[in-house]
Amino acid sequence: MLGFTRDEINNLKAEFTINEIAQQPKMWREVLKLYNGLSAQIKTFQAQLQNKPYKYILVGAGTSEFVGNVLFEYLKTQGLNVVSISTTDIVSNPGLYFQSDQPTVLISFARSGNSPESQATVEYAKQLINDLVQIIIICNKEGQLAVKNHDDHKALVLLLPDATNDKSFAMTSSFTSMLLYCLVALTKEENHSQLEQEINNIINIVDNIINNDYQAIKKIAHEDHRRIIFLGSNILKGYAQEAHLKVLELSAGEVTTFFNSSLGFRHGPKSVVNNKSLIVFFLSQNAYTRQYDLDLLKEIAHDQVAKTIVVIDHLNDKNVAKYCHHYLTNDSSSETNDIVAGLSYIVRAQIYAVYKAIWLNKTPDNPCPTGEVNRVVKGVTIYPYQNK
Repeated sequence: MLGFTRDEINNLKAEFTINEIAQQPKMWREVLKLYNGLSAQIKTFQAQLQNKPYKYILVGAGTSEFVGNVLFEYLKTQGLNVVSISTTDIVSNPGLYFQSDQPTVLISFARSGNSPESQATVEYAKQLINDLVQIIIICNKEGQLAVKNHDDHKALVLLLPDATNDKSFAMTSSFTSMLLYCLVALTKEENHSQLEQEINNIINIVDNIINNDYQAIKKIAHEDHRRIIFLGSNILKGYAQEAHLKVLELSAGEVTTFFNSSLGFRHGPKSVVNNKSLIVFFLSQNAYTRQYDLDLLKEIAHDQVAKTIVVIDHLNDKNVAKYCHHYLTNDSSSETNDIVAGLSYIVRAQIYAVYKAIWLNKTPDNPCPTGEVNRVVKGVTIYPYQNK
């Protein structure tokens, strides 16, 4: 698996991480089956939301927040009034984000469902919002978010397959599976057939990446880069955010990571580029947006400051290859939305992160064994909130 024997994986203390990265195509197929089995129930639940101007708020912490950061711009194209807000922001001042007279659909993303901020966000929403509906997308059927809201008629709890409740420190299959479930659940009915076709295509592509196309990623991870920068525009900025966290987490902070959009990078953050930098472009499949990605790519190549430039793309564009050191392409002949293409991009980033961790002599399943950072957040005190 990813070029390791089972014994090597165990000795590297990478069993959970590698298994959970590798299982993603299987989990995605299971998510599609789950959705298709519950689609009538989901549609009935959504039907009650048609007669009021509901605001959708996507919430989570860390990687669970980034699920919403990927999804919210896509969901706007499906006719929803939607924002993505971290539970860590909400808990610090709930009154800034929840309005009593605004009908709200709170969509919680959670691996464990036990983090203090996720639970507090739901409680504050119930306290402050007069008309609150919930959708809870969760990997742990025993998590408090699932258990406490299971019998609430105004809450829809969507349980992911048990295997997505990642046991490793870093979230991988939990991230992509929660994202995919929300994607299929909230996409307009008339767009569903095309979406499922694109998802099935990307599942086959990711199967090939995991089983055959990982060597190029391993080669890049074994180069000495100390600053790792992920760039993506719009929807792909959310994926870049998750990619930068995966490398940071699995390297236990030994390498410094950054993310931004192609246009945003010039406005100061480009200062981070030096001769120890790896820059990874997540290329957009939107023809208009792609122009801005390519402009920055050409500029970075012309600067000749970054040590290594990597481009990850869905299509195979020979004109792109000459501006980078490594061109990792899905080599697909069919177009797709960035939110679907991004699933393959993030898997490549996850594979890079685990190879980089091993190269740095970290233990991927628990890169911080001394306990300063934990799988489920500890040390958070939740204070009573009185709206004034």
